[in-house]
Amino acid sequence: EELKPNRVLHREPVVFYCLNKTEKCGYPVASTCNDGNLPIPECFQEPGKMEYNLKAKTLPSEIRMCTASPTPRPTSSARPS
Repeated sequence: EELKPNRVLHREPVVFYCLNKTEKCGYPVASTCNDGNLPIPECFQEPGKMEYNLKAKTLPSEIRMCTASPTPRPTSSARPS
């Protein structure tokens, strides 16, 4: 929801990082903006300001990457990009 309008172009790929809680590792999930809608992966949890500022090293994009991504799950309803 922090994504600013008009910042992601049509058909532009965007990568979200998700957390595999079992293996304690991060993995990328790609999404593509389509007609102003950007589907957000179900696994993605947007960190708050506290996580960004005080626990940045624990974010899924910053921790060890998983050796294999889990089976893809459906994306949530698209959010305007």
